Amino acid sequence: MRDKNRASAALILVFLNFVVSLVIGLPYFSFVRSGYLFSVLAYVSNFLSLHLLFFLLLLPVAQILRPRFILKVFVSLVYTVFHTTIFLDIFTYRFFRFHFNSLALNILTTRGGWATLSLSGGFMFLSILFIVTVLAAEYFVFSFLLKKTPKFNAGIAAVLCALAVVFTDKMIFAYADITNNTDIMSISSVFPFYTPVTMKKFLGKFGIKPEERFPARVRINRKSHLRYPGRELVFEKGKNLPNIVFILIDSFRYDMFSPEISPEVYGFSKKCSVFRNHYSGGNCSRFGVFSLFYGLHGSYWFRFLSERRAPVFMDSLKNLGYDFKIFAAAKLTSPEFRQTCFAEIEDKDITDEFGTRDKIARDTALADGLVKWLDERKSVNPFFAFVFFDSAHGSYSYTKEFEKFMPVTGSVNYLKLNPGNIRPVFNRYKNSIGFNDSLTGRIIKGLEKKGLLANTVVVISGDHGEEFFEHGFYGHNGAFTDEQAKVPLIFYVPGRSHREFKKLTSHSDVVPTILEMLGCRNESSDYCMGYDLFGDYRRDDVVCSTWDKLAVIGEDITVIPVMSRFQRVRKFDRNYRELDRKMDNKRFLLLSRELRRFVK
Repeated sequence: MRDKNRASAALILVFLNFVVSLVIGLPYFSFVRSGYLFSVLAYVSNFLSLHLLFFLLLLPVAQILRPRFILKVFVSLVYTVFHTTIFLDIFTYRFFRFHFNSLALNILTTRGGWATLSLSGGFMFLSILFIVTVLAAEYFVFSFLLKKTPKFNAGIAAVLCALAVVFTDKMIFAYADITNNTDIMSISSVFPFYTPVTMKKFLGKFGIKPEERFPARVRINRKSHLRYPGRELVFEKGKNLPNIVFILIDSFRYDMFSPEISPEVYGFSKKCSVFRNHYSGGNCSRFGVFSLFYGLHGSYWFRFLSERRAPVFMDSLKNLGYDFKIFAAAKLTSPEFRQTCFAEIEDKDITDEFGTRDKIARDTALADGLVKWLDERKSVNPFFAFVFFDSAHGSYSYTKEFEKFMPVTGSVNYLKLNPGNIRPVFNRYKNSIGFNDSLTGRIIKGLEKKGLLANTVVVISGDHGEEFFEHGFYGHNGAFTDEQAKVPLIFYVPGRSHREFKKLTSHSDVVPTILEMLGCRNESSDYCMGYDLFGDYRRDDVVCSTWDKLAVIGEDITVIPVMSRFQRVRKFDRNYRELDRKMDNKRFLLLSRELRRFVK
């Protein structure tokens, strides 16, 4: 055998496996609801890019590995694992609507997991037969190619053609993202390993702002991948409709709610229901705010974003005749709340641009803007107002009069932070919470001055917390400690006297509580994972999410990878020390059903 023909044999083997992948993966098209023409291009491009990567890896291996038997076994095993992964992924996606990963593996290996998926022993036999057949075919085909394949001179042209297909796919998707074409963007979740390409941030570096020409506020695509809500919401007629005000303080962790740090909110809380054991649905802004408005686990975020699907909460308020006013100190396009939570809110009703980078100035303008809006509005309709302060995020900004906790650092050098020098930074954070607390008090006083508290529900909370090395982490988005996930919840309802609750609650409970007040007759399970805060239901745990994983927080903390294919499920005690035990099987299987409840 001549070594120069190994490259040709490898290229032809890659091409044949590419064709096999296309055949095995055909069931994915049963999950495509729109953008059918593009889905074919994306499907071909997806597998082309994967096999191009295989070719780049196989080419040097084919030249290096000796003897031929070891080369053939190695290549056969690699491709058998790949095709088996696609085979299993099809079944995983069918049941969970996410691709094969550590979570799916844990469900399949958990006692009762196969039963919940209704998989029989026949499926196991079919899987084993598939693996043996592919392994044998790979070995014998590669053996034949190594013996018979002459030098192939069109290899470079074939690779260039494949790259052209992949490039075309990515550019079409990038343009769809710019123009908010949800029919195309929703396809990104269907095919395994598909990597969407976006260009908004890149264009922004050159002063090009696609969102100005193509507003984020769009309608849901024609054929959704979501089953949301599970049932259409029905409301009692003639119900008194209160005004609703949401006030979020970024990074407002649970122990910052105190008379020393947040006196305005603390004083107002004496008229409110206070939930002392409350958790955000995320340890960062995206998933915390998402859980508040949708009442869903954060892993749903990506699907709702791709389809620009608004929450039923906002749809319901719109149908009930509410006016809207949204104030945010940071632009609501990053995180993409205009494309999700406020996808159906008119641009004129959203204020998130203040012409300055100064957080203090933006937050002050935000509070004053809402008070002014309340003073000037003439409408007799009920209103929903949302306020999102930003000063306590990252830089921990405040005016000099709020420098109560000392010593403080003049600025935050993240590279030099450690447990030994964190106190001045922590004090700066507490001062920034005090600043935002004062602005919250300004809004409350504005509501009182207008006599609106007699018919206005007020919700005050945070999107997530902030840690200062209490458990070895700084900031948020790094772990699921109480400092990062637990937040205050102050819930004012006209006519309801002050009460403090110690039961476990979640951001996902806020929307069903309010919709119950508005006369919604549906069970909360029709549209979310939450429960009425004032009802008798008692939670055993809450779910908190981040980008690639979620945590079930109860007596202990179970961290479960959702996006990653390689990480394992880990369990921690409440001090975030790892435990050597598994998650309860029943809860694990219940979580798996929750993650697929609202997808088709």
